[in-house]
Amino acid sequence: MHPFELSPLSPPRTRLEPDPDRLQGWTNPWVYALKAPHRLPALLELELLRDGVPSGQVFAIRGPAVTMGRYTPETGPVDIDLGILAEHERLRIGLPHLRIGRDIAGWWVEPMTMFYPTALDGATLDTGGGKLVEGSTLSLGDVHFLVTYGRQADKSPSGERPQPPCLRLKRDGALTGINIPLSPPSMTFGRSSPQTGDVDCDLSELPDSERVYLGRQHARFSMDNGRWYVEPIGRAPVFINRQSALEQTHALMTGDEVALGNVIFTFMGSALIDDTSDETDGA
Repeated sequence: MHPFELSPLSPPRTRLEPDPDRLQGWTNPWVYALKAPHRLPALLELELLRDGVPSGQVFAIRGPAVTMGRYTPETGPVDIDLGILAEHERLRIGLPHLRIGRDIAGWWVEPMTMFYPTALDGATLDTGGGKLVEGSTLSLGDVHFLVTYGRQADKSPSGERPQPPCLRLKRDGALTGINIPLSPPSMTFGRSSPQTGDVDCDLSELPDSERVYLGRQHARFSMDNGRWYVEPIGRAPVFINRQSALEQTHALMTGDEVALGNVIFTFMGSALIDDTSDETDGA
């Protein structure tokens, strides 16, 4: 069974230390700091409540528009994946469940499913949604969160401008500052192992909640006549701008969102997108 064929009700497995592949003699180095801290502070924080008491488990929202729920290969990526919760907690969480966004009037929440309830301070929300304010209790099915405002940065963080072409890793609805350069003529992405061999870009160092849906040989990025393309390898789930790209080769444009399972990137094929993106300006 491939990692992306796991049931959405099966929690991600705890990764052993040291990694089992390394115990078998696989020493391929991890090139990218995929667990590096996010470059942006949280704009909004949702702290999980258990029995009405804050648990200390916090889900950060760092961009002005995110989706929350559970990832499956059939329904596609979500910015905040609640599949890491205990099984009894995620049974009534949708795929995806809701949108959270910010506009000139403040933060708002909008349900994306009517099969599972969304409530704000105990009142069930309809499709029109509601306004999020600090101290509110947001409920997704049987799971409850305390809403608090995060620390907003005075300005976009400075840093080295990424050189195209590259993939820019996103988490919590915003770019992380982690950029993976693309080299022609082609690159395979996945997780290297003794059984399946090496890949050009080894994403093994991703957090367990992301790597659990990533195939050993997941996708191939290739350049032809000056343009970059992505294609799934086998039936690995690949999404372009949240739409399935299963068994197809897709041409990419700068700004396209590319998700390998629930690992979300923004493709930068030219210098049209600056390091200070709309994700920070609109926050």
